[in-house]
Amino acid sequence: FPSHDKEKKMELAALTDYLNNKGVDYYENDDLPNAIYYYKKALEVYPINDDALKNLIVCYRETSNQLGRIQTEIKLEYLKKIGIS
Repeated sequence: FPSHDKEKKMELAALTDYLNNKGVDYYENDDLPNAIYYYKKALEVYPINDDALKNLIVCYRETSNQLGRIQTEIKLEYLKKIGIS
């Protein structure tokens, strides 16, 4: 991400936000599998999208995916520690 020019960064930011928001739409319609899918897609585009990480944690908690929840919480805590989130 840091090596991209400003235009590319804005494009990636818009895409990751779009994917995260699509996940939110699925979550609000009680479709957790699709919500998880889109949160993960958002993180593929921008791995430090803290909104997608937080949303994924909620989904993992609701689906009792303890390993996924713990791994995602560790990533989020690391981002907080280094001052990104």
